[in-house]
Amino acid sequence: MNVITYSKSKFIDLAVSRNINDQTVEEFDEFFICIEPTGGPDSTDYFLSPHPNVLSLNFDDVTEDHKKWAPDFHMWFDARAMKKEQADILINFIKRLTPNSHVHVYCTKGITRSKAVGDFIREELLFWDEQKPVDQIPDSYLYIKNLLRESWKST
Repeated sequence: MNVITYSKSKFIDLAVSRNINDQTVEEFDEFFICIEPTGGPDSTDYFLSPHPNVLSLNFDDVTEDHKKWAPDFHMWFDARAMKKEQADILINFIKRLTPNSHVHVYCTKGITRSKAVGDFIREELLFWDEQKPVDQIPDSYLYIKNLLRESWKST
């Protein structure tokens, strides 16, 4: 299993270089997990149409819903945490993966949400490949992984 996590900009670079888009994505024997924020200028899904090998989710890099200051955009916004229903949808998508699957996961910066999902896939499917530990693990990383573990056990 090959699980790669990206920032959205790096994923777009990859997608453009390989001509992966709404018209071609189903030709690829690969899976794509796209995690977008719930608002702001960078919240438009890369894939605009549904595809069997693409999962798009919208949640922010927080552990609970609240108003949050976005320093990049100099504004307040309503940040939304990942919900149990989203974790269940993600688990059902992950359960379709095989040991030969190639999985691409992206979020805005590629640091917390996509890394939590990518690490979860590697750990729970027992296809772990060593990565350097993160010096400071954000609370939202742990929250996402714990929510996914709960969903994994209940489905």
